[in-house]
Amino acid sequence: MLRQWLVRLAAVKNLSRRDVTAFITSLLLAFIFWLTYSIDQNYDGETLKVPVVAESDIQGHQRLSSNVCLIEASCYCSGRRILALSRAERKDPVVVHFDSAVFTHKSGDEFFVSANDLGGYISEIFGKNVTLRGFSTTGFTFNFPVENHKTVAVVPVSVISYKSQYMSRSGLSVTPDSVIVYGEPQYLENIDKIVTEPLQMTNLSSSKSGSLKLDVPKGVRLSQSAVNYSLDVTRYVEITKSVPVAVRNAPAGKTFSVYPSVADVAFKCVFPMPSDRTDEVVIYIDYADFAKSRNGRCIAKVSELPSGVIDCEVTPDIFDCIENGG
Repeated sequence: MLRQWLVRLAAVKNLSRRDVTAFITSLLLAFIFWLTYSIDQNYDGETLKVPVVAESDIQGHQRLSSNVCLIEASCYCSGRRILALSRAERKDPVVVHFDSAVFTHKSGDEFFVSANDLGGYISEIFGKNVTLRGFSTTGFTFNFPVENHKTVAVVPVSVISYKSQYMSRSGLSVTPDSVIVYGEPQYLENIDKIVTEPLQMTNLSSSKSGSLKLDVPKGVRLSQSAVNYSLDVTRYVEITKSVPVAVRNAPAGKTFSVYPSVADVAFKCVFPMPSDRTDEVVIYIDYADFAKSRNGRCIAKVSELPSGVIDCEVTPDIFDCIENGG
């Protein structure tokens, strides 16, 4: 077909086949040059359209929206970006992760994101080097179906040891200390906690912090994949004292004796210690514990520790108690 057309063109114009070929080649080169020039230029006010599936961590709802929204906006961008997005319209939608805070709950499964909030996700929707001029509507509605879920505690798994005369004030803590577990009821009913990946640290003499991945049980998903941990480590000095064992909450007219009546207490205090406040600590037996015991043996309790006293160890662990009177 092309050959016949070239022959006819040569006959009409009295041109040689070489001239016709050169002419067509020039046209093709001119077109390629024009196309290359065009896609490298920037265009203002161009309408871009991208199909979007929303992804978000909305409590009690599925992670992905069940519907697709065609996001349409007027933008400033290159011809190359316009060409790429025109092809993208005919392909799978783009999955964009939105912060749950940008959504307003309308009703049921419907969540609305305004054009103002959507403006913060231009790069995720249309790609880089695109400047927004304005959306075609005031916002878009995504449907996030309800999903079975429950909230459980996060339990850190750790093996930690400290350098001599160092310890943690409050132990290993994680933030957040609970997560939401999503899944079918048969999976959820057997989950009462989520554990972290093992954390092992030895010979510590300074505070530590970082991130720990969560162990995801089979058949479920979590509201987040990791938690932050912190461990407050401090140096301490140990002070040992003999402290009398007191009695609290004994009914009127009743007393009881505690054996031994004096406990050896090893106090661990911050170093350097501004002042010795260990005398403020009271070691006592609660009469309620004695009343519930079968053999009169009770574990001593410790009053609230004053500032500067981190911990204390009481010896012996158990005291014999005998009720007297009434």
